[in-house]
Amino acid sequence: MYNSPGISIPLIFTTLGIGIKLSPTPSHQWTSDIYKGMRFVR
Repeated sequence: MYNSPGISIPLIFTTLGIGIKLSPTPSHQWTSDIYKGMRFVR
């Protein structure tokens, strides 16, 4: 699609971030477990 890494890399990270937040079908079962086990740094 795009040959420039300056466009491709942010597009990949944005797509992955949205995908993780939406937690599509294969990962929707363990997403809540991951959020429970996370330690938040204050």
